[in-house]
Amino acid sequence: MSSWAQLHNGPNADPSLFRIDYSDGSSATLDESSLNDAIGFGRAGSTAVDFNCDGVINAGYSYDANADSGIGVLADYDDWDNLMFVFQRHMTGNDNGVSPHLLRPAFVTAVADPVAHDLQPVADEPAPPAAFFAQLANH
Repeated sequence: MSSWAQLHNGPNADPSLFRIDYSDGSSATLDESSLNDAIGFGRAGSTAVDFNCDGVINAGYSYDANADSGIGVLADYDDWDNLMFVFQRHMTGNDNGVSPHLLRPAFVTAVADPVAHDLQPVADEPAPPAAFFAQLANH
């Protein structure tokens, strides 16, 4: 049995129940020196989590749940409040009258981080010949 098939409401189960979500910071703090599977992540509506995957719901055991080679306290991170979706400079695109095409090459050369900077290189493409458009107009 694959590991996907063992997931509660996993991708191999009913598709209407499968959900991938970011954390909102409301999970319980996990002390890896004293884990309690029955509490799971301590979120409303959540179920038990078998952190050490031994098939038994245990309590009060030590386990490196995040595989960082240490035993510590894991706090939930509020992903939703820290997501950044920067896809353009303005709500309506580049509305400052300067062609973004002219700005891109220098900007991309100076900053090579496509995740933090959405201005990507543009490949110039010559316009088709006038005969092409004339042929389209005739059809």
